[in-house]
Amino acid sequence: MKIQDDSIYTPKETQVYLKVSQSTMTRMLKSGLIRAARVGKQYRTLESNRDSDFSS
Repeated sequence: MKIQDDSIYTPKETQVYLKVSQSTMTRMLKSGLIRAARVGKQYRTLESNRDSDFSS
């Protein structure tokens, strides 16, 4: 999967990128470990947030 700067990704795409299970992805979103915006009943993550959340 090619990653583009400031692109918007679904939880499924982020899950594949991070190589985690669906339940782990859901837990990370709900706990705020991954910064995401809710659009209706769905979450969306920015590529820049996704990488910065785990770079420490």
